[in-house]
Amino acid sequence: MIRAFLYDYTMNQLLIFLQNQVKFFLAFGLILFSLEGNAQETNLDVVYKRDGTIIKGTIIEIIPKREVKIKTQNGELVNVDLNEVKNIGKVEGVDKRKSKYQMMLDFGYNIGVGTLKSSTGNTKNKDAIYSFNIIQSGFNIKQKYSIGLGFGLDVFKETTQLPVFLDFRQQILKSRLKVALVADCGYNFGLEKEEDAYLTVKDKGGIMFNTNIGFEFDFSKTSAVYCTVGYKFLEDKITGTDRRGTPVFNENKRGGFLVLRLGFAFG
Repeated sequence: MIRAFLYDYTMNQLLIFLQNQVKFFLAFGLILFSLEGNAQETNLDVVYKRDGTIIKGTIIEIIPKREVKIKTQNGELVNVDLNEVKNIGKVEGVDKRKSKYQMMLDFGYNIGVGTLKSSTGNTKNKDAIYSFNIIQSGFNIKQKYSIGLGFGLDVFKETTQLPVFLDFRQQILKSRLKVALVADCGYNFGLEKEEDAYLTVKDKGGIMFNTNIGFEFDFSKTSAVYCTVGYKFLEDKITGTDRRGTPVFNENKRGGFLVLRLGFAFG
């Protein structure tokens, strides 16, 4: 009895911790995602003119004895007469033109593992989920870390949910084959509602937290195929009310899933 109490207490504390972490990451990620673009540090070409003007950007072409063509950070093409040029160099800065957004589409299969905890009783987690996700990766830091926003569709045996989440990625190997650590956190919104003459049952969904390791293989400059393997934690709240809206029952479920996702990346 004491062992069961300690187990339930530990699981409840873990759930509270995950809920707080999801709220924190959602707030933190939305703040970053609202920043202008996804500017990243890079080396910029600099043209120093004799009149003191400094032009930063990317040099497109240098025509000997005539001019230098440089594309500025705002995308403007500037032609500078070489007689007006004092010096040409490089400087570290932020090049907004090189902001890289990546769209990812994937399909997944999630297999229930361990115990499905429920307020009405615990059972072995035999559930399975077919999933589809769209992720827009939009904020990059030093080409190593990225934050994106995603949504999708999770199809269970008995219900369907709409996950909305933040996607965090850290590249640990960058070559034609990329390896990354991936973490998704957000909320699964329930889409199912059943009604009869006496009762209305709603699936309200719950928090989700997903950790993966991902492998991405580039087959062109703008597209890649990738797969991720990992673990997903889900919470699901189901409520029942009578015809007058009086609560009849509340059921809270939470469980873990092994996740396999295959998809394509563009951009």
